[in-house]
Amino acid sequence: MAANGADWAAAEVLPSKDTDAGLGLTATSSLRHNMSHPWLGRRVGSLLLRGPAHQTVTVATVPLNLALTAESARQDPQLGSSYAELMELGLLDDRSVVIVMLLVEKMRSQGSRYAPYIQLLPESFSTPLWFDEQQLLELAGTTLAAATAARQASLARTWQRLQPAVSSMLQQVGVFDVPTLEDFKWATSIFWSRGLGLPVPVMQQQQQQQQQDVAPGSSSSVRIETLEGLVPGLDFANHSQQPRCWWEVVEQQQQQLRQQQQQQQQADADAGAGEGSAEPAAAAAAAAVGEGGPSYAVQLVTNRACCPKAGEELTISYGDKGNEELLLLYGFALPANPHEQLMLLCPLPPPEEWDELFTARMQLLQARGLTPQLFLSASHLANHQQAAAAARSSSSSARRRGSIIPAAAREVIEVFVMQKQELLVELQAAEALQQGSPASTLSSSSSSSSSGQSNSQNDVESIVNDEIQARIEALGLSMAVLTTFVRLLELKLIQMEGEEGTGPLEDDLRLLQEADSAQQAHKAHAAAAAEMPSWLRHCLLYRSGQKQLVRQYLTAGRRELQDTLAELQALMEVTGEYQE
Repeated sequence: MAANGADWAAAEVLPSKDTDAGLGLTATSSLRHNMSHPWLGRRVGSLLLRGPAHQTVTVATVPLNLALTAESARQDPQLGSSYAELMELGLLDDRSVVIVMLLVEKMRSQGSRYAPYIQLLPESFSTPLWFDEQQLLELAGTTLAAATAARQASLARTWQRLQPAVSSMLQQVGVFDVPTLEDFKWATSIFWSRGLGLPVPVMQQQQQQQQQDVAPGSSSSVRIETLEGLVPGLDFANHSQQPRCWWEVVEQQQQQLRQQQQQQQQADADAGAGEGSAEPAAAAAAAAVGEGGPSYAVQLVTNRACCPKAGEELTISYGDKGNEELLLLYGFALPANPHEQLMLLCPLPPPEEWDELFTARMQLLQARGLTPQLFLSASHLANHQQAAAAARSSSSSARRRGSIIPAAAREVIEVFVMQKQELLVELQAAEALQQGSPASTLSSSSSSSSSGQSNSQNDVESIVNDEIQARIEALGLSMAVLTTFVRLLELKLIQMEGEEGTGPLEDDLRLLQEADSAQQAHKAHAAAAAEMPSWLRHCLLYRSGQKQLVRQYLTAGRRELQDTLAELQALMEVTGEYQE
């Protein structure tokens, strides 16, 4: 990599201190030399040296042309035309072409440009995709169990379609070993556990010049294109909820300027020249870069104030992901994950059993950009619980708290509980909106007529009664939505904790506590039972978190259902009094 322009002096790939994480990135003593004026120290320097150029410290740099992307596949000197043809035929897309490229490069062994990198990649994984039947039982009743089965079936179908083409490409480069589904599964796991979405600026003028003659000095615009792929070396950075580093895409001209400026500032500092030579250094660097189109690099960077010391692990954030996604993609789960999320699938009959009414419901979902899924996050639950606590402590008799059902989930459920007439009206409005026609023609005409009627009535009692009736209708809809919501949660709880699931939450928590005790005893070198396998611990963390969310949402949903029913009954009594 160094021979191709990568700078790795400040980082090295070593076993992570987290034994479950495999290899990781570790800072070397060279990282301190990448800091402007390292003699100021980390925190003092961050206070005295202002501006992004001084605050950011470059850890490692990898030219973008070293990344495994769809573009690098098309530019492969031997197989580029084959990759391009498969993409044109629709057999490969920007993601799957990188997966196939990984498989091919691995089987090329020492003949691959990426051989030193591929040799460091893991051979085995702790993701559910690699679980055997016995291990998958630990996920019984969870959404992840069904997702894993679907993914395994999808991989098998995809590989059956791609295998002849991949074998042909391997033969083109002198590899006659037959690739297998296991090889494809390995490459797929590598891509999804280590891939990045790289935002790269693309000049519109560059594309136009390829199609027509555009004057070099004409105006141009820039759009951001996301390249999905692997960045060798940087992908060894492990996840942390308190990351010390992050990555960014920079112009290599800017990177060279920054590197040369840092080198000049270091030389000035050693000579006692201070910061006075910074501008001449920048000018010299700019002259050294020269003219030409921009090229890009991916940098791992940190902040001076939290710059890792030599020997410390360099971590990044994989994003605000729940344990379901973390376990599916990376093979681990986090205790008390603040980004935990529960997905409820709305049970659907087979398409051949859909009647006209159910078909209309699915059409309305699609027209609104919705799917028959409910996403319930731990953060929404926490916010609701805080609002409920504040409401209980409030002395106002008119206090209200938000619904336990997130707005997006409520919108999905409402489609399934709508009365036929309302459903058809909403579907017509949605279709009209998609076609660019006035969406509110039908509803506005009916509302205007009722408004005219109400305006023609001067009796205050009738106006109040109309308002009460409107509130009753709204509460009736809320009752239907809440009842459906509670039933879906009850069904999910049975699936997870019933006979076909993995048992009650209390058993999972007990097993986790025993595992923690065994781990502590093992660290203390005391005689203890064997430690729990890491894959099982992560399964327990995931499924116990899911069960906790189900129970907590169910408790809150039942309480809100009772409150709504009480309010509805009170209004019905008021209506009866008015009628009397």
